[in-house]
Amino acid sequence: MIKKLFVALACACLTACVTNPNGVKYTGSDAGAVILSMGESAETSYNSFAIHLVRMDGQYEQRIWWGPANSYESRKPDYYGDGKGIVEMRNLPPGDYEVYNFDIYQTSGMSDLTWNSKTDFSLKFHVGLSGKNLLDLTIPAGGYWIVSDRSARDIPIAHAKNPMLPRVRTAVVDPALADNPLIRGP
Repeated sequence: MIKKLFVALACACLTACVTNPNGVKYTGSDAGAVILSMGESAETSYNSFAIHLVRMDGQYEQRIWWGPANSYESRKPDYYGDGKGIVEMRNLPPGDYEVYNFDIYQTSGMSDLTWNSKTDFSLKFHVGLSGKNLLDLTIPAGGYWIVSDRSARDIPIAHAKNPMLPRVRTAVVDPALADNPLIRGP
């Protein structure tokens, strides 16, 4: 019994740790921000998914995770309609960044399915001093990401979460730049 309890607690602790590889949230006065919308289309149901991003100099890395069908997830979806998902805002040190990979995980009875890109790719974006960027990523059936501009939906959600949020500059990355069949446009 104690062995089973230890394994369950260890899994819970590891799940909490992996959401930020650096283990800290950036709180510098020079922070810029990324508003990320991450969700799944109405015809899918994944246990969890994440994107990996890194500052180009390698000095700061984030893994942004959401588990809509995961027992460790406590966040409820921020939007419904053509799917469901979250709108997440992350403060980041200024600099040039890239989204370089992702994870999509699904448990189905006795089997587990995991999708990610076999090779890293690069969706570049810039985080300026106190600037705001917007990334919208949706997963349809089949385990790939659609990059699109959903700012009309996402910015009001971000403002509701943080009323002090200044005006948001929308900058949607071009999915063709990833040169990866798992990253697509609308």
